[in-house]
Amino acid sequence: MYAKPPPGAGAPPGAPPPADLRRLPSRRLDGGGGGGAWDGRTRPRILFLLPWLQMGGSERAALDVAAHLAAHQWHVSFVLTMPYWGLDAAGCYAPVHAWADRASALTPDVFDLVALAPSAAASRTLLYLMDTRAPDYVFIANSRWAYEHTELLRATYPHTVVGDYNHMVHMGWEGGGLPRFAADHSEYVDVHLTASDNVTAAMRGWGVDVIADVVRRFADRRAAGAAGGGAAGGGGGDEAWGGAAADEASAAPASPPPLVFLFVGNGTQLPLVEALADPASPTAPWVRSVPPVTDAAALAAYYAASDVLLLPSANEGVALVVYEAMAAGLLVMTTDVGGQAEVVTPHTGVLLPADTPRDALLDLIGEHLEALSGAPDAIGSTAHRLGVDYAAVAAAGAAAVATRFTKAAFLGCVSHALLGAPRQPPPPWLYTRGGRARVAANTAVVVERERRHGVWQREQVRRPVAAALTVGIKSYVCDASVGATLRRLVASIRDYYPAVRVLIANDGPLALSAEPWLATDAHAEELRLAGDSGISVGRNALVDAATTPYILLLDDDHLFDEQTDLARLVRAADGGGGGGGGARWDVLGMRVRNLPGIAELESHVDIVIPRYVARVTAFRGRRVTLCVWNENLGPSVVGLTTPLRVDVVHNALLGRVAALRRTRWRGELKVNEHLSFFLDARAAGLAVGYLPSVFVHHRPRAASACYRAVRFREESFRRLLDYEDELGWDKACGDAFPERVRAHMAARGEGRR
Repeated sequence: MYAKPPPGAGAPPGAPPPADLRRLPSRRLDGGGGGGAWDGRTRPRILFLLPWLQMGGSERAALDVAAHLAAHQWHVSFVLTMPYWGLDAAGCYAPVHAWADRASALTPDVFDLVALAPSAAASRTLLYLMDTRAPDYVFIANSRWAYEHTELLRATYPHTVVGDYNHMVHMGWEGGGLPRFAADHSEYVDVHLTASDNVTAAMRGWGVDVIADVVRRFADRRAAGAAGGGAAGGGGGDEAWGGAAADEASAAPASPPPLVFLFVGNGTQLPLVEALADPASPTAPWVRSVPPVTDAAALAAYYAASDVLLLPSANEGVALVVYEAMAAGLLVMTTDVGGQAEVVTPHTGVLLPADTPRDALLDLIGEHLEALSGAPDAIGSTAHRLGVDYAAVAAAGAAAVATRFTKAAFLGCVSHALLGAPRQPPPPWLYTRGGRARVAANTAVVVERERRHGVWQREQVRRPVAAALTVGIKSYVCDASVGATLRRLVASIRDYYPAVRVLIANDGPLALSAEPWLATDAHAEELRLAGDSGISVGRNALVDAATTPYILLLDDDHLFDEQTDLARLVRAADGGGGGGGGARWDVLGMRVRNLPGIAELESHVDIVIPRYVARVTAFRGRRVTLCVWNENLGPSVVGLTTPLRVDVVHNALLGRVAALRRTRWRGELKVNEHLSFFLDARAAGLAVGYLPSVFVHHRPRAASACYRAVRFREESFRRLLDYEDELGWDKACGDAFPERVRAHMAARGEGRR
């Protein structure tokens, strides 16, 4: 349950409810039902059954209806039936409800069933909420779980009116998506509302005859603004634009006057958009992407900066952004899918044929955009041939929204449809002994499925670190000593992180897969590489195999203890250190604490193993000068949560997978890869930080002959380096490093806690 609303939330002070809402009859739960005025003991009550409260048209519709009813003294409850998994502030996958605050501003009754009770008890919890909230109306939107419980609701609360709102037919999802689920359970639903004639026709085809009305959405007038400046694309989801907007952007001319493609939102295909944006390239299209916005003023600013809404969707109902863009005066250009043609007509927008081959669709979009851009070769030719007066069409679209698709019309339709709904008589069998047994059996099936789903949900909540990062270890297994070192490392990881995925990239002659400690570990696996691939190829292979936002790269002779706090590392990498709102890091190093044996090892090999943390003072020609921090000097860093900005860290680092896939280790460097990678990362603009309050231990082993042959051969690869192997040391800067660390901590109020 979420927090109570602020004082005064709900109805405007002194605002009387409209006569139609005040006089409409109540269906009481005491068996009376129908015809009577409110009895003075309670306000009208409505319970919304939604899957989640994310940014979306369905959620907006439910919140708008709830706000309207709450403003007229209705008691409103929200019940959320499933989690929406997303990255939280720590970069971990967790259930989130981005718009829960909007619901909580209307009512204290906001319940997340996933958080409130075990999944196996969700059905009983719903009945408890129905008993204690006693709603006169239940409003369902986009929740399959809710439809599966309509039989139980009708059997238990026969006098409660059940209504729903259906937005989009999805033929690729069990023959129609949520409207099909609504149709399959229609005998327990008193009134169906739809967002388009397209949905209505589909539901009637499935035998539904209790559709009250087509209730079209409206544009939030606060989001409207004067247009001008570019072509706005949709978000980055597959259905939202199917990649066509990105393809059109990639083909757009870069010469002035430019077409600027602005993508507002996120989604699975967002990397396609970001890959197109290259400010340094004179031939790249003008592409900008910005995160999703929920504030109406911010949305208005993006509409005001644009001329066209380009929405080449593969599937839609009637997209809410169509209404909003029209209200803002943009020309709407969208595909003829779902119910789009009911709002976007040749008079109010540009409707693109949905059955056109992809290349032909891109050509047609390009012709329209050329004509709109006013390019010299388009004036008098393309625009005339297409026969579209774009300014007049955009003006007609804005006028249509202003007169036909208003908030008052939408809320009035919903209110009257719900309140005037004739209650369907329950089927007679429902109250027989066999009927009750059927309801119990059907509910048990739902409960069992939710119980199995709940096991997975709880596992996600219990192991957020495992959902956020993969551990990657590069090793060359050539004898038993290397395998034993790896076994100790993995065992130390399991002491603190039993479910985190561990990948071992092995380019040695001996395989690990038959080793009992690996074969019995459900979350560890070996990546077998070509023999003597080298460290760089191994690290790149680990990054490519990761399925989490982050990867933790380690050497095979590291060890974990209680100070290897990976949750703190992930929070800091995602900007959550120091109370949140900080910088996001592409690479974040941990402190490596050397256990006994390092000095002895270095006395037997002709190399000093690089273990420094440094800033690059200068890199001119082939000369690199480093400002190195002697970590034995300076303040205690035990309580540090905000990373230090550096350029080079130890070989124990957390990397953002997307960044490491763009900036890779040089495959030709089998060794000598360390500084080369960080110089490349510096040139690519990666944000590199260091969080020395998180430790990993380094316990070396005596190097066997087979291991020594491949590990200590730096001289063979020096000719491939971009820098001289003899480094310069900025002593004055290094001497001042401890004081800078002290100032960094003092400015943030951090330190030993």
